[in-house]
Amino acid sequence: MKAGLAADDVPEEPVEGLRVIKRRERHAAVHALYDKGVQIEVIARTLGLDRKTVRRYAHAATPEDASLGTGSRRYGQIHAYSSHLYRRWNEGCTDAARLHAEITGLGYLGSKRTVRGHLEQIRASGKPAPEKPKELTVRKATWLITAPPTRSTRVTR
Repeated sequence: MKAGLAADDVPEEPVEGLRVIKRRERHAAVHALYDKGVQIEVIARTLGLDRKTVRRYAHAATPEDASLGTGSRRYGQIHAYSSHLYRRWNEGCTDAARLHAEITGLGYLGSKRTVRGHLEQIRASGKPAPEKPKELTVRKATWLITAPPTRSTRVTR
């Protein structure tokens, strides 16, 4: 323990982060309007939020419920199955519906449309799929979390 700090000075509960505070404020603002019967599109325009974000907050009973299922969507569940998709693509199977059925058997819960969109990038390149899919490294994840919001829209390296 550092000099000058007594055992009583250590907070018992963790300090709330900025994201938690912002989530609670958004939830309260959305519900203040939604509970009055204001339409989701109007709330979105008024608060400057995306309609999907407003819908998520409006349908969440608590601010914590609004965050469930978010955060990792940018990287996506499909990336866990990329190595299988890339291997099968290079073997000559380019049918998104068939590949969707295969990875569904492996536990994938996403849609055919997501698989098709993922494969579209490979199809558009005209090249074989990479042997090893790009991984979200600790360094990239740290950069995404700590970079200023204006810079975190693209990952370099």
